[in-house]
Amino acid sequence: QGVTLYCDDKGIAKSLPPNVRAIRLASVLGYPGQNFRGDVFLSRTFDDDDAWRRVDFTLADCSSSAAWVVQQAALRATAASAPRSLSDLTAQLGGGGPQVMGGAPPMITQSALQTG
Repeated sequence: QGVTLYCDDKGIAKSLPPNVRAIRLASVLGYPGQNFRGDVFLSRTFDDDDAWRRVDFTLADCSSSAAWVVQQAALRATAASAPRSLSDLTAQLGGGGPQVMGGAPPMITQSALQTG
């Protein structure tokens, strides 16, 4: 199952008021700094590659203590500590960053190609 937040992507251009509830929910979910303007709606879907359908999304599901909110926040917290690049991974493992090993490859010369 997944939960999707739908909003007007032209909300800023339309000078719509900030949607404080949506902004706070996104922050609790681990997406701070999001700016939603105007009305938004949440939708839950079920998708198992064989079937796709909308599923009930209740008022209780909008709570910051709802199971899906707690689960998503925990996933985002874990993802925040994951390396985002090879350089990050190297640094996390205690390396000094990218290194060149062994110098440039040897040049192949005409004499090396001749059999003797």
